Amino acid sequence: MFQQTKLPKESIPVWDRVLITALSLYILGLFLPDIPAIERIGLIVATTITCFGGRWRMAIRYLAHPIFVVLAMLLGWLALSYFWSSIPEITKGSWTSVFKDYFVVPIPLLYVMADTQRRRLMSLLLAASGAVIVALNGAQYLRELFSDPALLLNIKTHRGWAHPLVFFLPFAMLQLIAARGRQAAIWYALFGIEVVMIFASGARGAWLALMVILFLWGMLREHRRRTGILMAIGLAIASVSYITLPANVFKDRLAQGASTSLRTTGTWGPALEMMAERPWQGFGFGKEIFNREFNQRAPLQDSWSIKKSKGPHSIVLEAGFAGGYPALVLMTLLFVSAFIYGWRAVFISPALEEKAFALAALTSFAGFYITRGAFESVHWGPMIILLTSIAYVSRMRTQVSPT
Repeated sequence: MFQQTKLPKESIPVWDRVLITALSLYILGLFLPDIPAIERIGLIVATTITCFGGRWRMAIRYLAHPIFVVLAMLLGWLALSYFWSSIPEITKGSWTSVFKDYFVVPIPLLYVMADTQRRRLMSLLLAASGAVIVALNGAQYLRELFSDPALLLNIKTHRGWAHPLVFFLPFAMLQLIAARGRQAAIWYALFGIEVVMIFASGARGAWLALMVILFLWGMLREHRRRTGILMAIGLAIASVSYITLPANVFKDRLAQGASTSLRTTGTWGPALEMMAERPWQGFGFGKEIFNREFNQRAPLQDSWSIKKSKGPHSIVLEAGFAGGYPALVLMTLLFVSAFIYGWRAVFISPALEEKAFALAALTSFAGFYITRGAFESVHWGPMIILLTSIAYVSRMRTQVSPT
């Protein structure tokens, strides 16, 4: 078991602190589309600071990592889909909008992770971002309670909050594992509140992601005692949620179990059928293209249970529809390689604190993308954060931190 010590103020230079704070705000902003300034300003500030003092140089050698190589191949193929896209202008705009940050974010993030002190502060701010999400979701519940209590029963208005909760939860667990005394109590409380909100969202994909996260944390024997406590808390909250939450939020959703009937006939199935029409090139990147192609075919397809597009409900199938089987294979390879490198990093990292950080990055990716991303539509933006983190921690044993 490791324990973080309090960092003296002078241990991290002021400009590095500004960089880390800006980068954390950018990551938080990815989940707050109604406040785009947070995302833009955070990235601009972080990137600008990274350009000075040689900060950017240490990142270059990590860009040859196999994860980045597969990612570059995937992005390149999706970019080429412009030339055979059914609507080229949409493909160009969508690709640029979604992936432009992928070419900027890794540099400042790799610099931050190259030093234990910087990485520790970054982890703390990511965990604190979960507290921000809790506050915003809680404020929404209060507004609905005082304006129209009937809105509390509409899970559609809260399901989206489960995305950032799943993303940030492993970093709160990282802080909890390291903390003692009053600090540990605070992180236990935040963990409990986040789990409550995940269950209250009614998002079964998020419930499954939570189980995957807890299971993977339980595999690391150094943290098994506290992880066992977290599992017990999660089970207790699930039991209380089953009894106290409205039926449409929990019981009915749980009763549906792992049913995928609507997906096989309304989202996944149609996506695969359309993919088979253009298996080697796809239709071009962009959600609007999928919606248009779906809506054109739906009235003539009796086997499709949904007549208006709700998207492919899978980020893997979204890539496959956009770029055909080559993109589907590359996306699958990216997920498999990220998991393997992340899991390997958990066991080769030289210290318990580094193992825990590797596990936080891995379980966030496994929960958000491999688990929930396979069953639901999720944002592409945060993926570069986790892929960069996993690529770095898998090389952590041979790192040389810059002075």
